[in-house]
Amino acid sequence: MCQTTKPASSTSTKKKGAQPMTNSPAEAAETSTIITQPAGASVTTVRKRRGKRMKQGTFVAPSQSTQQQEEYYEKPRKTTKKKKSNSAKRHQNDQKSGGLDALLPSLAGVTVLIFILMGHMGFRGRVSVAGIDLGTTNSVICIQALSKTVGEIECIKDPFNGSPIIPSVVSFLEQSSDSSSSSHSRKKKEKQLLDPDPSHVVVGQAAKLRIDSHPHHTLYHAKRVLGRPFADVAVEELRHEVEFDVMA
Repeated sequence: MCQTTKPASSTSTKKKGAQPMTNSPAEAAETSTIITQPAGASVTTVRKRRGKRMKQGTFVAPSQSTQQQEEYYEKPRKTTKKKKSNSAKRHQNDQKSGGLDALLPSLAGVTVLIFILMGHMGFRGRVSVAGIDLGTTNSVICIQALSKTVGEIECIKDPFNGSPIIPSVVSFLEQSSDSSSSSHSRKKKEKQLLDPDPSHVVVGQAAKLRIDSHPHHTLYHAKRVLGRPFADVAVEELRHEVEFDVMA
């Protein structure tokens, strides 16, 4: 449509009702636009080209010039939560069945059954158990052998007098030069697990008889100071009673 302008007017006039009323960007893209020109020229109405509608409700307007920005409208997505059934709500806190958790009770039952059968066969966890009652003056050493019942207990006797009550005395034998040289050569060949060697130590009644003859090599009344600090009163009293050296 074209409209003639009056000579007295300076710019241009618009026809009544020519200005579009837009409510949304999508409607604005479809309405017509009025372009204003100087006096004496005709006003031409240009209709915009309909934009492309892409997926997910996206509207893109066609680009007319480098200065004009692209207009788009994105339709909001509607997110709906999936309703759970009543049975799913009741069992939503239940643990998953199967796997290792389901096998643990069975494994525990099999383990208990194995221990019961081994107990009937006479197995008590150890082949033999040694118990030592260490006293300040005398000691007792007993061994519990394997048995189907409580077990047979046998006490070790003192080799000097055959008594199960053994004096709590330990004496170290003096080694000659020949024996010391042989022991050094033996240590070079094989590693010694015990130092001093058990053959150089006397325990019990035989060691008690060496207190007067070898006071510096015989230990007795040592239980009173076991686990005590070196500055304890009991350690100081023992140092004055015995002739062997007590060192920290």
